[in-house]
Amino acid sequence: MTIKERDRIEILEGRMEKLEEMNYAQEKKIDKILFYFESDSSTNQKGIVENVKDLRGEIQNLLKREEIYKGKATVWGIVGSAIFGTVGTLLYVGIKFLITKI
Repeated sequence: MTIKERDRIEILEGRMEKLEEMNYAQEKKIDKILFYFESDSSTNQKGIVENVKDLRGEIQNLLKREEIYKGKATVWGIVGSAIFGTVGTLLYVGIKFLITKI
């Protein structure tokens, strides 16, 4: 093996070491990101994925409740209108009857 070849091998080995160091640093960053995404059962800490799943369920429950409230408001509006309409009609007929009797 010539000196040039040895020098070239040393350069390549140095580059490989740098690439391995960079790869290790990237792996640590990826592990840190995954730590936030995944739940930790040992600390009962929920990860982002589980939190989003829970929030989606809560939003669906809120939307259902809103639909129920709107339905109730509509029913009470119809009932109230019917009652006030009936009372108004009875008062009108009663007053008209009293006026014609006098």
